[in-house]
Amino acid sequence: MEFGGGLMKAFYYDIVCPYAYMTFSYLCRHEVFRKEGITLKPILLGGLFKLMEQPSNPNQFFPAVKSDYIKADIKRQADYFGVPLSFHERHPVSSLKAMRLLMSCPEETREALTARLYQAYWQENQDIDSDGIIGLIATEYSLPMPNFSAKTALIEATNEAFSRKVFGVPSFSIDDRIYFGGDRLCLI
Repeated sequence: MEFGGGLMKAFYYDIVCPYAYMTFSYLCRHEVFRKEGITLKPILLGGLFKLMEQPSNPNQFFPAVKSDYIKADIKRQADYFGVPLSFHERHPVSSLKAMRLLMSCPEETREALTARLYQAYWQENQDIDSDGIIGLIATEYSLPMPNFSAKTALIEATNEAFSRKVFGVPSFSIDDRIYFGGDRLCLI
């Protein structure tokens, strides 16, 4: 899978999104981030929705039949792509602390830490909104707990995504074009 020459390439994501998790897992399996030089850009999906003046959890406004369908469809997609996925009983859990941890890590650690956080949330159903869980994961990577600069960096990344017209995750920015959703990989 190739993403084109020397263009600026970024992957915008949030740990809380199952579609971003499946897309990330697929791309990791094929080593696309490393081979293609795609920058991992953690953003806060709820913050993005806030900038768009939308509810932070639009799913809560779906009829029950649609919510049930979407959840079943996500599980079918995960099975199809061979991605272990189990919904947390409190989904969506706030990913703020997890995303700040990602912003505080070195670039060369971000892919591995992202995979670990996805595992914690989507496979182990850990409470990624807990200081204890985030602290344990930070320790696994010899990282301190996120500080104020991580908060600022996450806000800036989310604002950048909004200014580039990103409206959800997963999204790709390839030079000046935005592609939304893992199902758009064939267009990239």
